[in-house]
Amino acid sequence: MKDIERVFESVKGKIYEEGFTTFYYERKEWVERLALLLRRNSESGLRLLKRELDNSSPLLSFSDENLSFIIDILKDSERDVKERIVLASDLSGDTVGNTAHLLYLIYPKHYPPVPKAIGNEMVTVEEYYSWKKRAEKFLGNIVDNYIMLESAFLFKPSPKISEGIEEFFKGLSFINVKGIKKAREEYKKLKGKQKERVVRFLNDSYVKKVVTSKRVSPVVIDGSNIVFSQQPFPDIARLDKLFNFMGRAKEALFPYRIVFDANIRYIIRGYQQSQLEKWLVLPNVELYSPADDRIIMLARSLKAKVISYDRFLEHNTSGIKILRPEDLL
Repeated sequence: MKDIERVFESVKGKIYEEGFTTFYYERKEWVERLALLLRRNSESGLRLLKRELDNSSPLLSFSDENLSFIIDILKDSERDVKERIVLASDLSGDTVGNTAHLLYLIYPKHYPPVPKAIGNEMVTVEEYYSWKKRAEKFLGNIVDNYIMLESAFLFKPSPKISEGIEEFFKGLSFINVKGIKKAREEYKKLKGKQKERVVRFLNDSYVKKVVTSKRVSPVVIDGSNIVFSQQPFPDIARLDKLFNFMGRAKEALFPYRIVFDANIRYIIRGYQQSQLEKWLVLPNVELYSPADDRIIMLARSLKAKVISYDRFLEHNTSGIKILRPEDLL
């Protein structure tokens, strides 16, 4: 058989990995439910068991009646456990190890799990009992129960990601267009749980939407119009609110361009002037007069949507989709 000691040694590291506790409790709920149904001879238990079996298991070709017969043999308390395992193994056509694993699925508190890699090679009851003895040493010392032991066998820790990438994702803001582009490229390189891990570091809803979306659609924002937002006074904070809307939109709107009327510096007053300047220094934000001309021109050249309350009635907007912020949701 495979290096059994190495299999058990791997358990020690896994139970302290991030995500293991959640995995264990979900697995525990599933195994206990399956065990209860199998002990009750439930048809739904047999269906769940077939989902649990390996694709190569001979039992998958069995009828429910025949599969139930194998389970009944393993539950027959009048027979010695060794006799049950050997008889069920002979009738199922599977190895002793894989058959003994069924015993675990029926009575997870009393019999240890047997991983598929080991079970395929475990052909004698003596080998199983040697395995059982080693598994018992872990109880109370390293793991709380056999389900936790099996969970450690099954659990795959999240692949490590360089600290630099984590910090990069943590610091991303919706105003950092260049950074978002890079983040999308990095995100595409990641696999499965790596992606799940870095997404946790994306605090900005808009950034998360753009980085994780397969497709993006360019957009031109009518900055001055949004700042007024049909209100009697301008408020630069309405631009921040717009990006919150974009973070909840059905599609990822990126990259974005923002066009302000050239007189915006005279309209925004007081403490908000410094906030406006932070926008105006960005390479994807510009001043233009008249702004409407520039917005329509950019929308055509970039094949982009437009976000504005203005309907641009004095311009030819055929083929250009114009959205209000509320239309994004």
